[in-house]
Amino acid sequence: MNHEPVTAFLEQHFAETLEAGFIYGSLAAGHAGPTSDVDCFVITGDDFDIAQRCQVGMAFADLQRQLGFTPDKNYPIEIFSAGACRSILQGGELNRVLEAAGRAGALERSMDESDEVEVLRALIDRRLVLRCSPVLDELTSLAQELGRRHSVELLCVPGTVGVSLPTR
Repeated sequence: MNHEPVTAFLEQHFAETLEAGFIYGSLAAGHAGPTSDVDCFVITGDDFDIAQRCQVGMAFADLQRQLGFTPDKNYPIEIFSAGACRSILQGGELNRVLEAAGRAGALERSMDESDEVEVLRALIDRRLVLRCSPVLDELTSLAQELGRRHSVELLCVPGTVGVSLPTR
């Protein structure tokens, strides 16, 4: 996939607040199929409100369709501020979820698409970096340390390095 349209999209819609952006998931792993979406994770300097997220999400879904992909109707793009990512990775909720998953041998189904789990998955998954930064390096290190501390199974999509815990 030519990632230039996605890079241009990020630069246009996030301007000065863009800290980092990358594509992850099946596309980054080289396993995209006819129903694949473009899993894009954006780290911003500022928080985006719900209206801004919806507007950018709809525009990114349109771009995905133009590129021949099938966008995820609920999560066409993942947008998190650097502060929100730090809070998630250093906060108690994700630790609680991972500890419970370790004890049960499975991730709570209700947490499978939670922000906490998605941030962790994205940051330790294989990725195509569109905009790198020291913030991305810092957050990746935090996520990797969390994965090591909880002995997270690190195989998401064949050939990737991501979080895949069975759900119950």
